[in-house]
Amino acid sequence: MSGPSWRLRSALCGLMSAVVLLPGADASSSVSLAQATSRSASTASAPDVDASWNFEARERSVGETLTAVLFVAHAPQARVECDFSALEADPSWLLAAPAQVRRVLRDERVVGTSITLELVSLEAGERALPAPALTLVEASGGRRKLATGEALARFASALAPGEDEPRAPLGFRPLEAELERGWAAWQVAAAAGGGLAVAIGAFALLRRKRSAGATPPPTPLERLDALAARDVEQRESVRDTCYELTALVRSAFDAREGAARSALTDAEWLAALAPSVEASVRAELAALLRDASEVKYAGRHPTHWAVREMLERARKALEWSARAPERAA
Repeated sequence: MSGPSWRLRSALCGLMSAVVLLPGADASSSVSLAQATSRSASTASAPDVDASWNFEARERSVGETLTAVLFVAHAPQARVECDFSALEADPSWLLAAPAQVRRVLRDERVVGTSITLELVSLEAGERALPAPALTLVEASGGRRKLATGEALARFASALAPGEDEPRAPLGFRPLEAELERGWAAWQVAAAAGGGLAVAIGAFALLRRKRSAGATPPPTPLERLDALAARDVEQRESVRDTCYELTALVRSAFDAREGAARSALTDAEWLAALAPSVEASVRAELAALLRDASEVKYAGRHPTHWAVREMLERARKALEWSARAPERAA
């Protein structure tokens, strides 16, 4: 860094200065330059360091927030660009709040930029604080990458010593221990064979009962009753219900007409219905598919009564289909 800029930074460290927020920043959360420079820990000054750290030097627990301030001294017409992607890419660090970037004034003159970070470490030990990538943009348009001094902070683990050590998995007791208590090898084999025979017999009996008394699948109207019994007050529940309701109605009419039309859009499906479908039923189906699409694709949250109206439209269409089961030629 050039000589005048270095002398300017040295003068700043001993002065009380006000902070002006960039557009969109929250004034209630601002930290003055005097507060930032009065913290008990900071990076050592060095000619090759452009941005210095300031934070309270004490041990913190894993998960506890550490407030750190990066300060960059620069000319009034210059500005600092910050790239926080490096912080987001490291899973061992979290930002407890959005970073705050401020222009710093002294005697109504811009003398630098401060970046406040609310850092949370997810790992224990002495760690170097993660820094954003900083670029100084001069008034002339020139750009220069800034070097950030290293800052170390210590974080204590919440676990007791050795608590996080890997442990051997639990397994079965060795078979020899059972034999030593009086079990002979032939007894173990007989017990295993008997258990296997019982399991095979039970499985065969259960399969025979299922094949003899298999219950028929529920009818479309029975499936509609199950949908109507759901709680339709929650947004996700309503959306799932609309998906299942339209699939139920479309599949019922496809089965009636012996057609496979699941790949068609709602408009194409309505146009492909058999001519034998009454006009009133077509109108109910069109209204049902239109209202359901608003919930499925537009994210609308209908009232309880609007959902009941969709269910009633579906019931009228399915009842007509049950009364007129003939299929289109």
